[in-house]
Amino acid sequence: MFTFLGSPVPDDGTGHAPPYEDARRILFDDVPDADADAERAVARLRPQTVLSFTERVTSAGWRTVPSSHVVCERDRALEPSRQHELATRAGSVHRLPSGHSPFLSVPRQLDTLLVRIATSAAAPPREPTHCRS
Repeated sequence: MFTFLGSPVPDDGTGHAPPYEDARRILFDDVPDADADAERAVARLRPQTVLSFTERVTSAGWRTVPSSHVVCERDRALEPSRQHELATRAGSVHRLPSGHSPFLSVPRQLDTLLVRIATSAAAPPREPTHCRS
């Protein structure tokens, strides 16, 4: 992911990255303030291994398994334009008017979309012209 985002890859990938300092705004911005789910989700965030962002992908499932990509159009953690770049690898692309966590902000829309994806005939995977980690 660091390579994809153009971020420098740390020499030592054994550390941990802390959660976003402003995780509520970045990950759960479109979850209503009156909904305590976002605050509970922020409280559960933990540091994530740097390796998860830096390890090279050697075998990608989207090359052999029919796949779909859901672009979250109001995502503050991964810009939708960058999501569209990743989505070109999928057999089908779908969009939700949500931030990074549609399971909290638009759960019914996400549920409907996932059921539609699961019950439709997925397009066969496309051979990529290049592979990024």
